[in-house]
Amino acid sequence: MRSPSPKTSATKTIRGIRDSIMNNISEGFGRGSWQEFMHSLTTAKGEAEERKSLPYRGFDVHYFSETRCSEMYAAADSHVKKRCFYSLP
Repeated sequence: MRSPSPKTSATKTIRGIRDSIMNNISEGFGRGSWQEFMHSLTTAKGEAEERKSLPYRGFDVHYFSETRCSEMYAAADSHVKKRCFYSLP
């Protein structure tokens, strides 16, 4: 069995971060306290910001074209803004 290409691995990492963001929010909400929920949102915001950096790392090592990098960054940035993470500390 062949190992996945670096580009495939990078794409899986981005998807994994996306899923982790949602999981952290759900986990914090499920804990039942406002403090835990806010902590989970702060953690999720950090992961969302990390997701924004990954397209540039992929571009730097030639996994993505400049155009694709810009598209991926814009999608990640939109994700952060849609989720209102911009108002968290």
